[in-house]
Amino acid sequence: MSILDPKKEDGFATKHSFKLGFTLIEMLIAMSIVVVIALVVVFGYQDGANYYGVSNAAEEVETSLRQAQVDATSSRPSPPNSSDTSRFDRGYGVFFEEDSEIYILYYGDKIDVGPEANRYDGGSEKVSEFNLPSRVKIESICVGDSEEEVLSDPCDTPATELHVHFRRPGFKAIISDQDDQSVWDAASLTFQSERDEEQEINLVILESGRFNIVK
Repeated sequence: MSILDPKKEDGFATKHSFKLGFTLIEMLIAMSIVVVIALVVVFGYQDGANYYGVSNAAEEVETSLRQAQVDATSSRPSPPNSSDTSRFDRGYGVFFEEDSEIYILYYGDKIDVGPEANRYDGGSEKVSEFNLPSRVKIESICVGDSEEEVLSDPCDTPATELHVHFRRPGFKAIISDQDDQSVWDAASLTFQSERDEEQEINLVILESGRFNIVK
């Protein structure tokens, strides 16, 4: 066989021929890889956003509780604009409801030391109303005698509302639920993402005035 090829300009035939571009199968494989990577990124972003929402909610509520604690134990009168110095011992608190996206900062409206003096009754004692981050709610409330008890699953003593009140001169919290005669040593708020119910974070409130975010 002659190695000369008259069709080639240089008169010689090439030993191998090459094709440029991708075959259909190669393109389908590449597209499949891109789709898988995109799905991983999207779902990872959504999980991260949902987790950030509930984490941010717990941190914001903890900040509000600390603010009420500071206001109650400092020289801020209640209500905030009062000039009556005899009203300094009425304190401040934060009110929560189960399955709610809001919570309320309130001041102690009564000077007596009975249970009702430490509670929010929906009246004029409201100072501020706060919204939780978008698509996050207080999924449940648990009260009890210790941190371990309020973190138990299922909750031994569930509650539909929670009042956390602070009074001078100490930093201790007066914790009560919907029963105005009950005072507890601990409570737990469970924040849940409305997009992903598996994304939950607990905020534990202790009678000592300490708060713990449990992730």
